[in-house]
Amino acid sequence: MGIDTLKPAGMSRESWVRRISKIAVASCLVFASIQALVTLLGTARPKSGLQSDVVEFWATGKMLRAHQSPYDLSRIFQLERLEGVQANSARFSFGPPIALPLWLPFGYMSVWMAYLLWYAAQLLCLYGSARILEKIYSRRLGPMRWMLFLFAPVLFCERAGQLGIFFLFALLLFLASYRQRPFIAGACLAPLALKPHIVLPFACVLILWVVLERRWKILIGFIGALGVSMALSCWIAPHSWRQYSEMMVRLHVIDLPIPCLSSCLRRLLGLSSPWVQFLPSAVACTFAAAYYGKKRKTWSWENDGVLLLALGLVTAPYSWVMDESIAAPALASRLVRCRSSWPCLGSLALLNTIAVLERLAGVLPQGVGYLWTAPAWLLWCLAVDWFSVAIESPALASVEG
Repeated sequence: MGIDTLKPAGMSRESWVRRISKIAVASCLVFASIQALVTLLGTARPKSGLQSDVVEFWATGKMLRAHQSPYDLSRIFQLERLEGVQANSARFSFGPPIALPLWLPFGYMSVWMAYLLWYAAQLLCLYGSARILEKIYSRRLGPMRWMLFLFAPVLFCERAGQLGIFFLFALLLFLASYRQRPFIAGACLAPLALKPHIVLPFACVLILWVVLERRWKILIGFIGALGVSMALSCWIAPHSWRQYSEMMVRLHVIDLPIPCLSSCLRRLLGLSSPWVQFLPSAVACTFAAAYYGKKRKTWSWENDGVLLLALGLVTAPYSWVMDESIAAPALASRLVRCRSSWPCLGSLALLNTIAVLERLAGVLPQGVGYLWTAPAWLLWCLAVDWFSVAIESPALASVEG
């Protein structure tokens, strides 16, 4: 018994719901494919990398190659202007120095070549993510796993050259390996240290789970991978951590007008302290810990844990719509339950279509036009949980067995 067994009052109403839902799914396929095609064609333009965040990584790589501070914003600004970037200030990455080994190779290539390499790596990670979803949910997703390529935040991430797709791949690697290969699973989570603020509820429960279930290999794997990254960054740029700290203090990054709910709430209330933006995350972490405590005996990272990723995006102190790529596992876990329910499929397709249409209409991810998306993914997941029968799906049962 599932969502699709809860029939509306009349067959005519059911017919209309099915028809509208099919239109929403078809619209999602059409407009998301157009957005994907626009991004793909854009990669062929030599100047395409200048409009993406890859130019930041390229400039950092150039600084590292020249043995200069990767956080010298004036020098980075000069490099970007010489390359043709039209901006009034330097475009730079807020990521900590553990990412420097990744950016160093970009210093030996052009911006366009760096962008092509980055785009190809994103597509490869998306393909790997779709295959991992197939493995985790025992083929119950069917062809819908390939819808990952048309998920709006993923499309925006491809175009912007952001990190969200790689975070998604890392999280799915963790989900696929934490049972049989806990050390590798922990190491796979190390990239999330670049943006820990978007996964705070997930991380909070993960720490509790590791301690209470004595899964120390996962913690050792995470610390080991993080330690290797830190050692490499110190070898490449010995003073990078001090330079990074000085830059972050000077710029007051938390005060930047980043379009997310926590930042907007702080400004709406007229509060001056930037730490107010962390209060929603603190509340979310408390709720997540209680949620884990209630479901500890039957806890499943593939079903329960991924929901915390969607919660973390809503309450993050600062985030971008591209970061919402990591909400895909939460959506996929619910699609397993309602894959035969047209209202559920149609509603998700409609949300995705609206987001894509906004982007096609010229609404930039840097604005407030996408404040609704993170809550939308979470509410859709909760709606599926609320209206579905509270039984464990065969797919998850097979995974846990």
